[in-house]
Amino acid sequence: MKSRLRKKLLGFGLIASLCLVQACQNLGPTGGHRAKFNAGTITSLSPSTIMAGGPPFTLTLNGSNFNQGVVTLVWNGTTNIQVAQGSDTQVSFAIPASLIANPGSISIQLIDSVPGDRPSNTVTFTIVPRGATACVLFGLYDFLFTGFETIHLGIPQFNKNNGGAMFAGAFGVDANGNLSGEQDWTEYPFRSGAFDPVGGSPIAGTCTNSATPNQGTLTLNFIDTFGNHVTLTFTFLLQQGGSGPTRGRLIKFADMNSTLGTLAGTGVLVATAPDAVLNGDYAFGLVGIDPVDSGSGSQIGVAGRFTYSNGNLGAGVADINDGGTVTANASVSGAMFPNAPPDLYSRVARDLTIGGQMVHLAIYANSSGGGFAIGKIPSQTANTSAVAGFISPQTNAGAYTNSSLNAPLVFSTWGAPAPMYTGASYTTSSDTTLGLASGFNSGAGTFNLQFDNVSAGVANLNQAVSGATYSVASNGRTTVSYTLGGNTVNYVYYLDGLNDGFILGESGTAAEFGFFQPQAPGPFTTSAIDGTFASATFLPMTPASPNLATEITLNNGALSASSPAGALAGTYVVAPSGRGTASVNLPVLGGSNLVLYVISPGSIVVMGSDNTMNNAITFMHF
Repeated sequence: MKSRLRKKLLGFGLIASLCLVQACQNLGPTGGHRAKFNAGTITSLSPSTIMAGGPPFTLTLNGSNFNQGVVTLVWNGTTNIQVAQGSDTQVSFAIPASLIANPGSISIQLIDSVPGDRPSNTVTFTIVPRGATACVLFGLYDFLFTGFETIHLGIPQFNKNNGGAMFAGAFGVDANGNLSGEQDWTEYPFRSGAFDPVGGSPIAGTCTNSATPNQGTLTLNFIDTFGNHVTLTFTFLLQQGGSGPTRGRLIKFADMNSTLGTLAGTGVLVATAPDAVLNGDYAFGLVGIDPVDSGSGSQIGVAGRFTYSNGNLGAGVADINDGGTVTANASVSGAMFPNAPPDLYSRVARDLTIGGQMVHLAIYANSSGGGFAIGKIPSQTANTSAVAGFISPQTNAGAYTNSSLNAPLVFSTWGAPAPMYTGASYTTSSDTTLGLASGFNSGAGTFNLQFDNVSAGVANLNQAVSGATYSVASNGRTTVSYTLGGNTVNYVYYLDGLNDGFILGESGTAAEFGFFQPQAPGPFTTSAIDGTFASATFLPMTPASPNLATEITLNNGALSASSPAGALAGTYVVAPSGRGTASVNLPVLGGSNLVLYVISPGSIVVMGSDNTMNNAITFMHF
């Protein structure tokens, strides 16, 4: 009797032990018993199909008995994706664009971390070949926009007529024209929606084609730092020629974007590949506004280079011109934020130290190997400096010499003399320059200049300088100096390749920022640049600088285009050097008189040449 009782008790103990173990496995996330010892049952997917080459998206699984706290999606048997959100009957996952780059049938299955649990059933997700899309834009794009906003909050110290505004970000457009992504943004003097180490501010919207091919409208919706719902509407214009990823121009006219004010300006967009990353050597250029705490404000320009590897930034050097205060050849360093790798839109955030000054920087990498950047420079007072610009792969790093500048190059710079503000109003003028550098003598370190400049409302046209001096360091940093009108003028160039890179002025308060690029072999003629060009003004330096994005047709000396102000018409002529002049009926490109420099037959840069306080520089590309 005792023996039988002992066996029964042992049997009950074994069963109890098994129940204790398996009950732990069989409990659902809310404490109830799960129906099966598996990761759940999938009954449907939303969406169940998607077009190849599209942007990141959210995949939702419907079913039952999901252990949403620990469930993982297995994509095609190889890639594990952690759950974004869910319940017992529905779980969602963020799918990167890299997983839908090509058509195919994908197996979808769930697993969880409960010991002994089996995977869920398997269902099929279909990636269909690319077909017709609602918008000419489809896939992933990075963008950079700069302009001016009028802010009126009813609070005197926060009111600002024509404060600077900058946006950088990335977005995806799906087959139906729906837009989603993220951005970092800043507005002088005090607001920013940016620089979180683990992600930018979410954006959503639409992409709509216009009646004109390769043009359309982007609508971006987001919530600003005060909780206001903001809608920005941009017109875009795509380039049709050239190599590399799709590129285009953005423009926003001065219309109301929120309860806070209006915004106008221009920008660029470029198609990017999924999972773009930074790795290697880079040159960079940034421009923005420094409030100088007193509210007078100045332009700040930064140009430099660095090496980026495994999230860490080293071998960096940069020059800064902050309203005439120059810091030359300063060290640059930085490191990856913990737990902040590139996200679905290839955004990374870094704290850079430039010459002892901290810069919070967000970078959106693109498929060209570089990216767009936007950042803020913390201040001890309420006002914060803001900068935005470009990061470009640097070839030949460590091997540059004077011979790296050895052929004609076209350059363009933008500046704004300090002080920028008087009280709450922007009162400075633009300082714009276009020119050609040629006749490089690497042994002597000399070259010649031909350039046009409009500064403080005065046009100084077709100037010539012989014997400008230069010296190229192995890291690509190049010092340039010449004498003009009895004054010494200094610039620093940072090369990202042969005859190509960024420019920073180091004389005066205008802090000119710009680019230089190699000129195609000449000589040139007026008819050599015939064609229809995607054209847009860029980097407005004053609130009154013209903003225009349109197609301009050049035909053997005759210029024509449409514009919001009416039909644009005029004439032009080009000299063998590539410098040209034009006269037009409307000042929508900076003046009724223009000067232009040919970079190549498919690429031209144009500037107003009147005595204007509010000039513009326009890039024209096939």
